[in-house]
Amino acid sequence: MRSVLILALFLLCSCSGPQNSSLKTEHSNAKLSNLDFAILIPYLEWPDLIDRVPSLKGADTPEGSPYLAAGTLLAIDGRLRFPKFDSQIDNLHLSAIRFQPCANLVEVKPSIESCIPEMRIVWQSIERDEPSSKEIVGLDRNIHTSYKLSSEEFRKILSELRALKAASNFDDTNLPLYAHPILIKEGLESPYLAGLLKIVNRYGNAAHLSSVAAQVNASISGRWPMTVVGVRDGQVLNGPLPIFGDQNVFVQELSSFDVTEIDAPDFIAPIKDDIFIFPRDIADLTPDNQTIVRENIVNATHRFENPLLENPNTVDCASCHMARIVRERFIDRFPELEAGAKDIYQNPKWNLIRKDELSTTHASLQLFSFMGEYFVSQRVINESALDVDMAKALYPE
Repeated sequence: MRSVLILALFLLCSCSGPQNSSLKTEHSNAKLSNLDFAILIPYLEWPDLIDRVPSLKGADTPEGSPYLAAGTLLAIDGRLRFPKFDSQIDNLHLSAIRFQPCANLVEVKPSIESCIPEMRIVWQSIERDEPSSKEIVGLDRNIHTSYKLSSEEFRKILSELRALKAASNFDDTNLPLYAHPILIKEGLESPYLAGLLKIVNRYGNAAHLSSVAAQVNASISGRWPMTVVGVRDGQVLNGPLPIFGDQNVFVQELSSFDVTEIDAPDFIAPIKDDIFIFPRDIADLTPDNQTIVRENIVNATHRFENPLLENPNTVDCASCHMARIVRERFIDRFPELEAGAKDIYQNPKWNLIRKDELSTTHASLQLFSFMGEYFVSQRVINESALDVDMAKALYPE
């Protein structure tokens, strides 16, 4: 049985739309910020945007969706086994957009020649409770699509983003990553959004598609299956992604039973470097060894959130999704672990603070709206800061 969650979203009465108090000061030459590289659609402020953004409607028909390759849904359904994505595919709407100048940064020395730029889109299951209602029904069901770009295509995207940002007249360089403030201000007729959607429709197609990750809330014994489907030249790859080597990785599952002090993923196909694989007999270790194991686990969670050290495409999905939750649970039980943690990403140029009101129980590679609030993970915040710096270095104005 799927868990259906009702999102009570109320449209403000002002015809000009809600104003963000952080943006009262206008600027004539606004520059790109990290918020332009991880863009969250403000459904909470503007529920009617559901009618203005693309969806994957029709992806299960013979005509398919322009945003997916033929056979994508079949591959996802075959790997997840339950529930089938095609039963909810029409409700998957664009929820967030990411632009990455060097998606393979961990493996290469960054340069125009070595970096692979990407556009990534989060599609979230979201719909109106009733045709005229302002209540949105959402499921924890997502598809993440990655589109490989050439350096010239990415350069063109940056040029368009810079023009859109300058036209907005707002400097948001000191704001935390959240629903995009320009979209909140401009509302349903946002020129910034219109420009973004032109980019999405130009490059969000099977020819550019490189991978599709899917996650569902199956609500069966607390299990959340997830999988990744590779795409090359518009064709879905039948086997595991090349980045996983010879391992037959098709499906991973998060499960909510307690294992050695924390909730842990239960893998159909375990991955060697999974941060959750640690001694089952941890209670029998000496106190010193127990501390070392716990310190290593906490530091591993920081590595997952550090885009300079870990590429989420080359590690297990479940660990990435659970990293912050694991750290918080360990530190809550063992406060001394917080001191001396290594590999924490730092970037003084940008606001890396995760807003206090964000749920601490959902901490994944997510950037989407759900249950009446926005979910933004620390990994996304860190990546957005690195992405804007990398873009400015590789593609200067």
